[in-house]
Amino acid sequence: MDLQSFQEMMAEKSDEDKLLTMIDQMDNFAADKVNAKDAYWRRNLEESAYWQREAQQMQERILWLGQEIVKNLHNPEDDYPDCMSCGRKIDHVEVLVFDHEGADHWYKSPISYEKLNGGVLINTNRNWTAYDDYENSYSETIRCPWCKKHPFDTEAGCDINEPVEIIMWTKRKDDEQDD
Repeated sequence: MDLQSFQEMMAEKSDEDKLLTMIDQMDNFAADKVNAKDAYWRRNLEESAYWQREAQQMQERILWLGQEIVKNLHNPEDDYPDCMSCGRKIDHVEVLVFDHEGADHWYKSPISYEKLNGGVLINTNRNWTAYDDYENSYSETIRCPWCKKHPFDTEAGCDINEPVEIIMWTKRKDDEQDD
C-alpha cells in the first residue's frame, strides 16, 4: 500500500487508533528489515530488495503517523496567557496584599487560564489591597512577574467572585461577541 492510500485510510481515525497503528507498523518494519537481511544472506537479492522496499514504505507511514499524532498533542504552553505588556508566558502573577501587620507586600499567586474566552482566574483573599476599591485600583495591584507591569487588558475590567477570585481578561469581552 502506498503512502497516499494509507493516509486516506487513516484520515478519519482517532489519535489513539493512529498510535496503535503506528506501533503495529513499527513491528512490521522490524520484521521486514529482518526478512531483507535474511534474504540477503541467502543470496536472494530480488527478495532482499522487495523487503527493503516494504521496510522503506513502512518507515514512511510511521513518520507520517508520528507527524499526525504530534499535531494534535496538547501543548502545555497553551495553558498560560501572554503578558500584554512584555509578551512572555506567565503561569503566575504578583498580587499586592496586606500582611497581618497592615503593610503591603507583593505575593506570587497562581493563575488558571481559560483560553476559549480569555479569562484568567487569580485566587487571592480579602487582604488584596484593591478588594474594597477594585474598580479603580486593580491594575496597580496585579503585575507580571517578568516586566512588573499589569499583564491584562485594563479596558476589559475585572470581576470579583466570593471567595475572592479575580477574573481578568486577555481580550475585551466585546471581541468575543464580534466573533
